[in-house]
Amino acid sequence: CHDHKFDPVTQEDYYSLFAYFNSNDEIGLYPQVQDVQRAFQPFIQVPSSEQIVQMEALR
Repeated sequence: CHDHKFDPVTQEDYYSLFAYFNSNDEIGLYPQVQDVQRAFQPFIQVPSSEQIVQMEALR
């Protein structure tokens, strides 16, 4: 509700940053895979060999 002289970040700056970061999905919190055990592991989608061939053909 107010700022203190010793606060390194103003309340306005804090909530501005909070609004920015709050709108971003955090990797691991929203699983991209159905396997719950892997839900919190790093995840990246890599094209399969067939998909790579198809992409090269389309170039």
